[in-house]
Amino acid sequence: VPTLLISPWIPRGTVISAPPPHAKPAHDSEYDLTSIISTARRLLGMQAEALTQRDAWSATFDHVISSSFRHDAPSRLPDPPRPAHADVYLESE
Repeated sequence: VPTLLISPWIPRGTVISAPPPHAKPAHDSEYDLTSIISTARRLLGMQAEALTQRDAWSATFDHVISSSFRHDAPSRLPDPPRPAHADVYLESE
């Protein structure tokens, strides 16, 4: 399952497909859906023990996060469009 990490703390144009050795808790670790959990645990200084065996095995993304903030990212996203009037939904039924 592809994972998109989008943040002004990640260098522009970063693309990764395999974890480097220092991001692997086990020699055969790979990126996995639980890599997000493993990364959050590590970055937030949460409990040292993994939540599950899968979490313990998952490679982390913390090596991708930079210590410098990108200034080419928007500081505020535009307002979302207003929802269509309720009558529009009734006509399609």
